[in-house]
Amino acid sequence: MKSKNLLKNCYIYVRKYIRFYRLLKHTLFYVIGFKSSEYLSPPAELPVIGHFDRKMLIQVDKKYQKYFSDENLSLDSDKRPSYKKNKVVLIVDNGEVLVRKNFTGFRRYNDFYSELLCYEKIAHLDLTPEIVYVDFKKCQIYMKYIDGINLSTRRLGIHEIVKLNEELIQGWFKKIVRNLHDNGIIFNDLSGRNVILKNDKLYVFDFSDAIYFDDKLLKLYPVKRFFLKLVSVERKKMKEELEILGLQ
Repeated sequence: MKSKNLLKNCYIYVRKYIRFYRLLKHTLFYVIGFKSSEYLSPPAELPVIGHFDRKMLIQVDKKYQKYFSDENLSLDSDKRPSYKKNKVVLIVDNGEVLVRKNFTGFRRYNDFYSELLCYEKIAHLDLTPEIVYVDFKKCQIYMKYIDGINLSTRRLGIHEIVKLNEELIQGWFKKIVRNLHDNGIIFNDLSGRNVILKNDKLYVFDFSDAIYFDDKLLKLYPVKRFFLKLVSVERKKMKEELEILGLQ
């Protein structure tokens, strides 16, 4: 019993240390500003074609109707279109549609840098939308829009779509989770709503709740143990999510 409590306390302290480490690191990035040189700043006055939020869809121009099609929308409890919980703005940059994600509130800088670090870490794997611009002052990330099917269980007809792509979705889910863990990332919010199916491939997005463990941290034994514990939990979560989608 004592050893169990000791292990539990160890996990609590490790988690607090990691959170403090992340906050300190992200704060230094913001104060020093040296990360900003690695990304292009967005041009001023990029036209907004519309945005999704939890309760409504605001559309600016009818010629962009296809970006708000039923393939990318689901129905909320009040029967209004919904893309995801947080507001996502779609903009046009020289004819190309981009997603602009804003980070606001208490966790603004921590979540912003956490997501950016995760995208950087696995950018070479082509599992995420490509980052085009980053606005460090406003804490905004601009990514290429992936015109595919969001696997949210709220989407009408999602179980039929999943059944038609059963082996594909199972294989890609497992591949994504394996690659995230191999690169020290615990996603922490693994569900179909953060995954898009396009051209026989799955893409994952929204790392604002993720925890990134760099190589230096993972060399510390308590941190490594804590990381492996989280890996085990997330694998179980993946199986549960596949069951929710009608698989496994």
